[in-house]
Amino acid sequence: LSISPWSTPFNKMSTRSAVSRLAKAFHTHKHKHKQASTHAHTHTHQQLSMLCLVKCGSLVTSALLTKLAERTLPLSKLELASLSSKSVSKHSICQLITSCCKRLFTLTMVDCQRIGTEVISSIADTCTNLRMLTLSGCSSLSAVSLAPFHQDRPRASLQSLDLSHSDINDAAASRIASLYPQLHRLSLLGCCELTSLTLSSLQQLR
Repeated sequence: LSISPWSTPFNKMSTRSAVSRLAKAFHTHKHKHKQASTHAHTHTHQQLSMLCLVKCGSLVTSALLTKLAERTLPLSKLELASLSSKSVSKHSICQLITSCCKRLFTLTMVDCQRIGTEVISSIADTCTNLRMLTLSGCSSLSAVSLAPFHQDRPRASLQSLDLSHSDINDAAASRIASLYPQLHRLSLLGCCELTSLTLSSLQQLR
């Protein structure tokens, strides 16, 4: 499911309502399939596995993320961008991650103002199979808020990490390099707190 106001003409209320109805429809379909499977085990069913909410502005709210979280969708890919601190709470983001992202392989959060310690903790605790993590341009992301992710809980599956335009410092970058030597891609573009000390620590990467 991919939603962007640039793809089709839209009305704010109708689009938000449509997203809510879609989430409800997936839940209803899942329930009906569960009942039918007791009579026909050969019937197959696919659930929503990819969700993209990019450039939706005020269409994405705490209420919408909470509704999606209630559906417990088994997402493998989640993309969120430009979430406003006025319309989306940290709690609703954490709810979505905790409920729907246990099987997540790819998580992209770009220009989201609500990415702090609570959200990073939810990612670290829930998304144990991540292969790609993008947290680019998240204004509240710092070495302190990243701490839950670079503690002694490395993710052996992680191959790509993007922390561009964050306030990460040399110590955090060094810690990440030591915990994730298997990284194929690490982006620190625009991280103004970094110095030449980071270059030596990055030699630990492959």
